[in-house]
Amino acid sequence: MERRILMLIFFMSISSIYSQYSDSFKAIIHSTEPIDSSFYEIKYKDGNYKEKGKIYEYKIAEKSYFYFTDKFYRYYKDGQIMNEMIFGKHGDLLFSKVYDENGNLIFESETISLDTNSKNIEDFFSSEKELHFERIEKEYKYSKKLSKYYLYKEWINFKGKRKGNYKIFNTDGSIKKIKNY
Repeated sequence: MERRILMLIFFMSISSIYSQYSDSFKAIIHSTEPIDSSFYEIKYKDGNYKEKGKIYEYKIAEKSYFYFTDKFYRYYKDGQIMNEMIFGKHGDLLFSKVYDENGNLIFESETISLDTNSKNIEDFFSSEKELHFERIEKEYKYSKKLSKYYLYKEWINFKGKRKGNYKIFNTDGSIKKIKNY
């Protein structure tokens, strides 16, 4: 029984990773595979990581394209994580978290849909204008009264602009204000 539950959770998580891709997005990228992958890292002078992640290389029409894929991290000088991001295999940002110097979550973003107007894979790789995304974004704020961070703002980012309800919350989680975009 426990094994079945674990298998169900695994398959649900795998399916949700790809659920944000539109049919047109999947049609453009379906046959593209990276020709190479490499580990990317930059370190501070003291040897601590500044950035690290994985990069895929694609070659389309004799031109190379390089994209972050899987997990990517940026760090503060003391080694604390600043950004934690997860990219799809074509460099599309799926999840992002931003932390302050003390490790507190201050911002997060989850891509809920990805689409493209590209007619072919060359257009897709050569222009970011062809990629259309929709993300749920959340901002957290510190409350001196509660001595902790709380969800302060939540909105949908559609192609770089706010869409729908922009919510501002009170420290108790109730909605303080809603703006409609």
